[in-house]
Amino acid sequence: MRKRRRFDGGVVTAARYRATTTEAAMQAAIEYLVALRGGVVWSVRDSRGLRVENMPDLIILDPRGRRIILVELKSQSRVVTVGQAAVIDMASECQDAYTFIVRPEPRDPGELSYDAFLDWLNGGGSQ
Repeated sequence: MRKRRRFDGGVVTAARYRATTTEAAMQAAIEYLVALRGGVVWSVRDSRGLRVENMPDLIILDPRGRRIILVELKSQSRVVTVGQAAVIDMASECQDAYTFIVRPEPRDPGELSYDAFLDWLNGGGSQ
């Protein structure tokens, strides 16, 4: 016998939406916006055998914004590792480097929300 899910009226709050947003969904939206801006996104899907430990999830070339962007994507439930944080911090020390840890809802001061990142990427703000 199949279990039936309870239906709670279908209201999806912003908090519920953010809690269920996956890294793959964020990446797809970011790739779409970057393509609209004439840029390129690189990511490594299968890192077995490669020397990419702690490499950010996305490397973005944004010619419209004249910038290179490094992004570590995190769902609400995943943790930023010490190595990932160290790489983002190191890259942020470089002149004209833009680095982000992006998750649906920031948990730490150094993180940016997915919505705020899309706004920044589209020219709506600065880090």
